[in-house]
Amino acid sequence: MTPRTANILGLLALVFWSMNVAVIRRVGEANPLGLPGLSLVLAGAAMIAVGSVTGSKPPWRSNADRRYWIFGGIAFVLNSLFLISALSYSSTRTLVLPLGLVNYFWPSIILVLLPFFFRRRVNRALLAAGILLCVAGVASAMFWGADIAAIAADCVRNWPALAMMAVVPFAWAFYSNASRKWGGNANGVGWFQLIAGICFLLLWTGTGEPMGFTRDMLLPFLVHSLLVNAAAYAFWDAAMRHGDIALMGSMANALPITSILFSVWYLGEALTPGLAIGAALVAAGAILCRRGAPAETE
Repeated sequence: MTPRTANILGLLALVFWSMNVAVIRRVGEANPLGLPGLSLVLAGAAMIAVGSVTGSKPPWRSNADRRYWIFGGIAFVLNSLFLISALSYSSTRTLVLPLGLVNYFWPSIILVLLPFFFRRRVNRALLAAGILLCVAGVASAMFWGADIAAIAADCVRNWPALAMMAVVPFAWAFYSNASRKWGGNANGVGWFQLIAGICFLLLWTGTGEPMGFTRDMLLPFLVHSLLVNAAAYAFWDAAMRHGDIALMGSMANALPITSILFSVWYLGEALTPGLAIGAALVAAGAILCRRGAPAETE
């Protein structure tokens, strides 16, 4: 694979991930457990099947450290379970938009966690400033021009979703660093997605509710499963292995903005000044954190 092709695939992965928040919400509205579970099982099975054809080594034949499969796997599954549950169970689509911005703390948190995985020096002041910008961005998206009392009541009513979403970027940042440190030549994403999907389906079987799969849900379901999960992860892996990592890292900083733009269009919400400023601040926070990490840590 040429670097140019890998870069194109990486950009496509970012485009697909821009749909993530909105499509999760759409699928979760049909059923917050059963349909996401089926989607993840399909995505995981597709990635495993493609990996077997392309020669990707299965877990039992890879040179990955056991810690990748155990701790990295737990972090990946928690990220999937909490992200989908938080967005699906939020009481309104309006709350989903600022919650979705929290997900895009991960480029910054990856750099914050670097010293815990690698003996690298970072500029803690710049990292702290970047995280504060991200927090200010979410606050702007949530509180700009809103009734503070109403927002406070909303937060109390939706505290489980808020708590789960607070874990999401840390779980993904942990997995990303664990994959780099312990992953070797393994790519466990398909297996981890399969496990996360099975967890959702097991929870769904206890509810006695219908799956929620209808003709109207077919397109969101396929986009979530085959594009946002299977294709995006596979394309991003190719970009990381064969493309320009610096370019991909720079382009990933735009995810908060592209995600908000797609979400307000797809979910039919208004693009408020608070949302626009919030997305820009989260993106700026990621850029500042990147400046706080030396080039050799990338």
